[in-house]
Amino acid sequence: MDWFQCYHSAGVKIGSNVVIGAGCLIYKSIPSNSVVKNRQNQMIEPLY
Repeated sequence: MDWFQCYHSAGVKIGSNVVIGAGCLIYKSIPSNSVVKNRQNQMIEPLY
């Protein structure tokens, strides 16, 4: 998603129904139904 400036490393898996904040660098896999909202610490929280 270039227009949001989100990037991910090779081998990272992103589950379904995941929300990723603008400018995040994804360096580890994200489970389904999660929100990633902090670009530095990669805080992952359940979507519910």
